[in-house]
Amino acid sequence: MKIQEIQLDQISQIYLGKDQFCRCGCGGTYVSTSYMNEPRSDVNDRLAQTRLNRAKKIALNADSEVFYDKDHINIGYGDNRAITIYLDELKAQ
Repeated sequence: MKIQEIQLDQISQIYLGKDQFCRCGCGGTYVSTSYMNEPRSDVNDRLAQTRLNRAKKIALNADSEVFYDKDHINIGYGDNRAITIYLDELKAQ
């Protein structure tokens, strides 16, 4: 699935922070969507949609690096910054 096709109901959480860094939360912040099963961070669909829109825009830039994995998409940009979109841990629909 390509980044431009993703909708909020396919996302469990979104990370915004340092790119080449662990994802424990000390280098950035997480926001969960209402579609995540057992969220571990604040649930805020509005903020998650804002981050998704930003990620889609950044992914179109030639200098961004978009990496697709089975359970997430990482969009690296700027000076070691990233938005990571997680596609796992969704509630059963």
